[in-house]
Amino acid sequence: AQNYTGSLVDAEGFPRNDIDVHAIRTTRHQIACLQTDLKAINKQIEEAMFTMHKDLKSQSDAQPPVSAPQVKSSVSSSSSSSSSVAAAAPTTRDETDYSTFAPFYVVNDVSLDSPAYVAQLQKGDQVLQFGSITKSNKSPQAMQDVVAHSVGKPVKVVVLREGQGVVHLSLIPQQWGGRGLLGCHLVDV
Repeated sequence: AQNYTGSLVDAEGFPRNDIDVHAIRTTRHQIACLQTDLKAINKQIEEAMFTMHKDLKSQSDAQPPVSAPQVKSSVSSSSSSSSSVAAAAPTTRDETDYSTFAPFYVVNDVSLDSPAYVAQLQKGDQVLQFGSITKSNKSPQAMQDVVAHSVGKPVKVVVLREGQGVVHLSLIPQQWGGRGLLGCHLVDV
């Protein structure tokens, strides 16, 4: 059991020889990534709960007062509507106004049978969002980090496609028969 919170250097500024510095740095990085993912998930849950409670409140405000015998049936209908609202919450989250988003990459090439090909990414697609990356926080390092930490997990990709407008895709970075984890070539806009 190594200490993941202490200093990695000794009093003279040299790496400590009593710990595996590389393993601790890697673990700290993984913990930081997981904490960031947790924050994003908590935000999604918060948005879904806000939407669900707002919808339930608007439903209860729209219904006239009920007498005692009808309370049981209205409670059961509100519980069934709450599950349908909860199921619909993720689509509410996806109804972001992407007209304010600027493209930051253009898909220059998609390799056959690659993860990008499976996700239906097409040449000419303009990337508006890749996971948590938008034009405002785009960097090669951020892109590498998102891909590296999403191997085997779906990444939300939002593109602007000629003739179709905004298209939502789910891309799963993974090893395949070609180079890289995506199988596409992106160029800066």
